[in-house]
Amino acid sequence: KQDDEQSNYAPKITKQEALVNWHEPVKTLVLKIRAFNPFPICYSTLSGERIRIWKGVAVPNQDRKVVPGTIIHTDKSGILVQTGEGCLLITALQLPGKKPLHAGEVLNTLLPEYLAKVDDRDRGLLQQLCYGTLRFYPRLSIYLAELLAKPFKAKDFDIEATLACSLYQLLETRIPPHAAVNEAVATCQNL
Repeated sequence: KQDDEQSNYAPKITKQEALVNWHEPVKTLVLKIRAFNPFPICYSTLSGERIRIWKGVAVPNQDRKVVPGTIIHTDKSGILVQTGEGCLLITALQLPGKKPLHAGEVLNTLLPEYLAKVDDRDRGLLQQLCYGTLRFYPRLSIYLAELLAKPFKAKDFDIEATLACSLYQLLETRIPPHAAVNEAVATCQNL
């Protein structure tokens, strides 16, 4: 039986407490994700959208010199994100208005929506550009950081993604450089 003299009051958990601080060590974040499941569910933001994180696994630090919160790698096993100490492999997440899914399924559900809007001749190219940019993103982001006078701000995500995709085209595809640069400029002007 519990000793009532030893008990104390626990304040109500708020949704704000579930916001992920990527500067915290990965062990702390894994415990936080487990503690806030099923309510209020840990979350972070990406391009201004709230992404709910249902499950995550600690990955030992691989001595990366990357800003906490940076997506390091994506594949079927999940989305690897740099933390203050170590990396978090997000294995289950939920996009706004969607149901929770394994991270690999989320990546596979996003692209078909866009592929359906593209002409049949361009679907293969779009798929190659999307998956290639994601696969090489850690290296592309390092190159971009070296080329830029100032680092990107959080609100510049669309510009950063456009430039990363263009850089991927220049380095890893046979797309003519003038076409890749022209598309990047035109896209950034429309943002």
